[in-house]
Amino acid sequence: MKKLFNLSLIVLTAFMFTGCISFKKIVPSKPQSPDEMEFSDLVWDKGGINGANAKLTTAIVGNANFGPNGLTYKWKENDLAVWGYAKTQADGRTCVFYKKNGKWHGGFFEWISTSRTSRDWKNVKGKYKGWNWNDIPDGADGAFLIMSRDGSKRTNVLKTKWKKQ
Repeated sequence: MKKLFNLSLIVLTAFMFTGCISFKKIVPSKPQSPDEMEFSDLVWDKGGINGANAKLTTAIVGNANFGPNGLTYKWKENDLAVWGYAKTQADGRTCVFYKKNGKWHGGFFEWISTSRTSRDWKNVKGKYKGWNWNDIPDGADGAFLIMSRDGSKRTNVLKTKWKKQ
């Protein structure tokens, strides 16, 4: 019996060294975040509410575009109904950010509902709660998300570019 065990050990060792058998530690992978950037990098210095503690939910947005007159986006998965909002209930806080001098500045600027997939820049251009259109560099990196009325929930964060002209 001992000879059989030793022979099995020799054969197993030979297979390992020839590459026929390998043992690898299996590490479970982390679920992929739908965020296109680190949410914690956002500085909430505009719009009068700090959304830094908002938690990611299953309401997922995509295809953000910041044009000269406003922003557009699409719903990819779910929508504000997962927060208990009716389709036309404008209790979502539209939040945008721009990168300047290595920091992400921005925050809330307009209310939105699931039925809308665009917003104009009227409040940003009108200097609403710290916003100033002239502070945003044309072509700057931009970020977009929607947050719940109470600031506890959010969609994923999308990256885009500011196209002011």
